Amino acid sequence: MKHRYLLLFFVLMLLASCSKEVARITLNEQVTEGRCEFRLAEKQAIELWTDLDIQYTEPFSLVYAITMLKDGKIVYEKYCDCFDVDRELFSVKKQINAKHSVKYQGRLNCTIPKADKGTYTLTVQSLLKGSEYKLKKVDIVIKK
Repeated sequence: MKHRYLLLFFVLMLLASCSKEVARITLNEQVTEGRCEFRLAEKQAIELWTDLDIQYTEPFSLVYAITMLKDGKIVYEKYCDCFDVDRELFSVKKQINAKHSVKYQGRLNCTIPKADKGTYTLTVQSLLKGSEYKLKKVDIVIKK
C-alpha cells in the first residue's frame, strides 16, 4: 500500500512538471487586478492555472476576467470560473454546512489557442461575489 502512495506522488509530480511556468499573477482581497508580460519563442499553447487557498460561506463565486494582448491588440478575452478546472493537484476540500475551505492547483477550462511567437501582456481581474470569504492565496499561473 505504501508503494502505491509513492507511485501516485511521483505520477502527480510528473504531471505537474509537464508544463513550464512562465509568469504568475498574485491577487488578494485588496489587489483584485494584476498584469504580467511573457514572451513566446515559438507558436505554442498557453495553459492558465489557478493556485487557490480560500475559505468562504455560500453563496460565493470567484470569476477571473482574463485579457491577453499582443502589440496592444486583444487576442484573447474570456471569463473563467476558479472552480471550473479539468485537472487538480494537491487538492484539499472541506465543507461544513455552507462553509467551505478549498485549496488546490487547478488547470482552468480556459483554453488559449496556440499563440504565435512574440511578447504578450496578460491582465486578470478577480470578480468576487459573496459576503463571507477569506482569500489566503489566489494566483493565476501562466504555463507553456
